[in-house]
Amino acid sequence: MKIYQALPTLASKNPYVETLIQEIDQQYADCVWGYGINTFWSDEIFSYDIVHIHWPTLLLKGEYSSSELNHQLENIRDRNIKIVSTCHNLVAHYCHDSDINNSYNVVYSNSDMILHLGLYSLNIFKSKYPNTQNVLLPHHTYDNLYTLFPSKKDCCKKLKLSENAKYILCFGAFRDDEERSLVMNVSKHIIFHRTYIIAPAYKTITGRNRYIRAIKKYWLKYIHHIIITGTSNHPVPVDMTPYYFGISDIVFIQRKETLNSGNIPLAFHYAKTVVGPSIGNIKELLDTTKNPTFNANDLNSVYKAVKEGMTISREKHGEKNKEFAQNHLSVNQIASSLHKYYEQILTL
Repeated sequence: MKIYQALPTLASKNPYVETLIQEIDQQYADCVWGYGINTFWSDEIFSYDIVHIHWPTLLLKGEYSSSELNHQLENIRDRNIKIVSTCHNLVAHYCHDSDINNSYNVVYSNSDMILHLGLYSLNIFKSKYPNTQNVLLPHHTYDNLYTLFPSKKDCCKKLKLSENAKYILCFGAFRDDEERSLVMNVSKHIIFHRTYIIAPAYKTITGRNRYIRAIKKYWLKYIHHIIITGTSNHPVPVDMTPYYFGISDIVFIQRKETLNSGNIPLAFHYAKTVVGPSIGNIKELLDTTKNPTFNANDLNSVYKAVKEGMTISREKHGEKNKEFAQNHLSVNQIASSLHKYYEQILTL
């Protein structure tokens, strides 16, 4: 099978695709991979058996319209090349550009198969795109990428943080000020306890010099109990990620508008309790595994969920999450399912 992945490169900041491809190559020897956005818009794309699209906006490249995208997808389909898409989002995050958002509908309506990370989006799409195969492919745990499990003592030493405190991890990018506001409100609820929120990418600290930036970080840490270790647009390096999960008592998903979160299976992999919003496929996974959820528009609901999360964390609920992930979300299992879907779509 010759399969094109609609990405600039397979080794992107988001390891979702790369880790699945690596595992498929470990299990099978029948896949040839392609990538590159320019490839999609050239005649080279017609040499593939399957075109797999993840984030439609990448294909627009700031140069093409959703109408041009639709025309190219029709050209691909006319040559009996199968189009597969993964529903990471219903539309682009915090985007008010109608043409960019329309690119999602263009991709989904042209897909022969849509892979869903949960039943919430799958059930929506069964009605919205009834002529497309909608199938389930849960988010894997990245267990082939993250194999280091440092002790909390080692994590504290690495991150230069106290062993005597509790830590709530908010991992990943902060996409909008409303997410920062959500975390700031949680911080107000914990400042009278020896508990801190580690939010590496909470915001980029600016200032004329490093002393001013250091003061701002100090203020956030000791007044608001929010610890920033990075910037808003730079993810935590892969080799440091285990230390952030290893130090945390719970993982807090700081989203108000989203469908999925790959940080949940990653937290499960590290045996952590997760607290997240009661929305989309996130709600389904957290409810199934009995992790606390909240209404992001109700601060009392948020506080209650955080308190419950800290309580069940002490009761080793994270170990149950890890067992669930090992049984249902390993990269071995998910990659095998994806390979079967590729084989299945080529028989249609």
